[in-house]
Amino acid sequence: MARLILSKRDVAEKQLDTAVRLFFQDEDPVSTHTLAAAAHDILEVLTRGVRDFDILSEVSLIKPEKKKEVIKIFKKAQNFFKHASRDVSKTIKFAPFHTEAILFDCVRMYIHLTKQKTPEVHAYHMWFIMRYPQYFNYLYDPNNPLFKMFVSVRRSGLNPKNLKGFHDVLTLLRRSGKFPMPCP
Repeated sequence: MARLILSKRDVAEKQLDTAVRLFFQDEDPVSTHTLAAAAHDILEVLTRGVRDFDILSEVSLIKPEKKKEVIKIFKKAQNFFKHASRDVSKTIKFAPFHTEAILFDCVRMYIHLTKQKTPEVHAYHMWFIMRYPQYFNYLYDPNNPLFKMFVSVRRSGLNPKNLKGFHDVLTLLRRSGKFPMPCP
């Protein structure tokens, strides 16, 4: 195999896209989480100073005295999966929702950084807002393009609890040739 010349952004994009594909295939939650967390670490550094939103480690809704605790919860699985030298005989109770949240944060940072979407980023963004609509104000603004996408996908009968259906959407998006898609 030929050597690859990759920027940190290239690496984060590849890790994020692969994590999203694994997520929709519902294959391996440990590998999915590990890739998502690695992409998150890179994107967090690349967006430092240029982002205008809170990321997991800077969530303004969390009480200042609880931030370290929240970060520890989200980093627990990542550190367990990555470091073998600590607590060799320990086990972990892993909550896959943490992966969902980390992937969504990655998607937000990636879009903010690149001003575009890969098919994987687009599909995951669509899935997340459909899966958790109660958290998003823009889903109720008819002038917002995401509102139109949300309504269209809902009308199609696609269920966000059906990961296979979103994997099929991702396959169609990848074949469309319309990506990377610019974002406003």
